[in-house]
Amino acid sequence: MAENNDIRDRTYLAILDGASKAFMEKGDLASMADVAHAAGVGRATLYRYFLTREELVTRLHQVAFDELAIELDNLSLSLLSLEEALARFGRSVLGVSLRHSCVLHDFGSEQARELARAVVSPKLIKLIEDRQRRGEIDPNLSSNVVAGYFGGMLATSSKMHALGILGIEEAASQSARIFARGVSVKN
Repeated sequence: MAENNDIRDRTYLAILDGASKAFMEKGDLASMADVAHAAGVGRATLYRYFLTREELVTRLHQVAFDELAIELDNLSLSLLSLEEALARFGRSVLGVSLRHSCVLHDFGSEQARELARAVVSPKLIKLIEDRQRRGEIDPNLSSNVVAGYFGGMLATSSKMHALGILGIEEAASQSARIFARGVSVKN
């Protein structure tokens, strides 16, 4: 019985991986047949796991959301400077977005906005409010507005990465440096 579960789990993961590849290659035009081919399974097998394309896409979004939530939860930012904390936060967001770009086409997509509302914004606002309490970020600035501006910088960084102008590391560190200097109490 455990062996059957292992096979089922491997098949499920192969389908998700194949779906990511198919959507990466063909974008929104990827069909269930494309997904099955990329996953190395038959269409009947694919449909046993996901009855519709929408169900599969929803699951891919959830995987991205879950991965980012776990990654952001595991960040240890409290002992870092404001700039380094923002850079680590940015690297996590940009890295997960890049790994799941097949379903998070860009930061302007509905899926990306949903991810920001559900996962990124609450954690970023918490980071900003913590730094305001510590006197590192101007407490007269709204934490929601500050989070929105930093999110905008990450969106721009994502586009610059897509154009080959910046790598993820450089995009995150440049955004953090510029942003930290702009909201810092020391200015």
